[in-house]
Order: sequence, then C-alpha cells, then structure tokens
Amino acid sequence: VNKVDLNSNLKYYSIYSDKFPLTYLEIAIYAGEADTGNKGIEIPQLLAEVLKFGGSTNFPEDKFTSKLETLGANFNISTDYDKISINLSYLSRDEDTVLNLVSDLLQNANYSETALSNAKKKLIEAIKRRNERTESIAFRKAKELLFRNLIAGKIQQVESIEKIKMEDLKEFWESAKSKRKRVSVTGLFQDKKIKETFSKVFPADNTNKSQTREVITE
Repeated sequence: VNKVDLNSNLKYYSIYSDKFPLTYLEIAIYAGEADTGNKGIEIPQLLAEVLKFGGSTNFPEDKFTSKLETLGANFNISTDYDKISINLSYLSRDEDTVLNLVSDLLQNANYSETALSNAKKKLIEAIKRRNERTESIAFRKAKELLFRNLIAGKIQQVESIEKIKMEDLKEFWESAKSKRKRVSVTGLFQDKKIKETFSKVFPADNTNKSQTREVITE
C-alpha cells in the first residue's frame, strides 16, 4: 500500500493493479454522529441521503445518479458514529468523468428539499419498524445504559428528525469537510490525476479551527 499525506488533513492510500480495467475509490471524511452535538444524531444520515439523491448544482437530483448509472458506475454514501464514507467503483476509462462528477458533488452540493423530505420519511419508517421489534428495544436500553449522558448512547428519534432543517445539514457538511479525510484507491487508475483532484477539493486548512467531538475512552 502506498501512503501519502496530500496535506495535514488529507491522507492518500493506493494499490495499483492493471489486471482488470476497474477502479475502486473510497473517500472517508471523519465526521459523524460524534460531531453533531445537540443538533441531532440523525444529521449525518440525512446528509448522506441528500448528497446521494440531491446531486450537485450542475447535475441536480436524479441527473447525478443517472449520469453515473449510464457509465455503469456503482455509487454509495454511508455514515456511522465518526465517519462519512463515499464509495465508488467504475470502469477505469471513465475516470475523468467520474472524478469530475464526484468533485462537483463534494464542492457544489445541491441541497434539495425534496431529497431531504424523502430522507426523513425513509428514516422515520425505519424507526417505526425498529420500535416494533422486541430485540431492538432491549438493544437500545442496553446502549442507553452503557453510554449514559453521551452521544453514543442516543438513539434516532422521530421528534429529533422532524426538527432538523436544511441549514443544519449545510452547517454540518461544511464543518465535516474541514476535518480529517482519507482517499483510498485500488485497481487501474491515474495516480497523479486523483491526487490533484482531491488536493483541490480538500485544500489544506491552515485556520486551526477548534473542533469539538465526543471521544469515547475505555
């Protein structure tokens, strides 16, 4: 594995192989529920849905995913306690187009109210199904006791989701992009092109902003 620090907050990992004309790319942004404070642990998950289905300002909503689908690319955004992961796989010959699309999304997100509304409905339905399962209740109670008074002990709530506004997602996303990041790529790819692309998307932050997040220690 080749490892390079593109700047103080951006690491680059790569494994080159020309056996198949495919590229696998992951962009990890180290911001998640731990960074939401009292604004709602549901924000990262809602943001992931808005980014995926809201697209960019140049390729809004389904135009963004449709463009990737026409290239045969796979695209997904997921979140967890302390990270947002953007995963792509695509034909190496389409790399320039894919990188342009992803760069546009990261820099010019289209904050679609429709995408947010749909994301809220989807998450609320998931919570309702969760609340109907006995084993889920036991798990939630154990989590609340283990991480009492910590963000890690919170569970997603319908009331919290309903309070979240688009401005909360925008604020979280801008803050997230200033935190630690990792770009990992494997397969057949243009090493220099990828480094240049993400160095521009995530330039060095020399402002030394204070960042507050919950840290769980054993």
